[in-house]
Amino acid sequence: MRTFNNRNFYGLELGLGGKPKKKKLKLNLEKNREMKQLAKRLAKEEKERKRKEKAAAKAEAIREGLEKRKEKKILDIPSKYD
Repeated sequence: MRTFNNRNFYGLELGLGGKPKKKKLKLNLEKNREMKQLAKRLAKEEKERKRKEKAAAKAEAIREGLEKRKEKKILDIPSKYD
């Protein structure tokens, strides 16, 4: 079995140009700025949505607690007709 060191594997010794280079996505400054603004807006919307969900869950928990107290008060009142 033949093993390759990095120089042979990428063709450096043979003069084939080395590792294949990754192509980078080239964005001009305007596109880059637009992408950053979009990312910021999406992050802000996500944060706002989570905040609203948390507030709704808290309100629901409070509402359920009040309903339980009302039920308990209703059940604990002795009837004068017994």
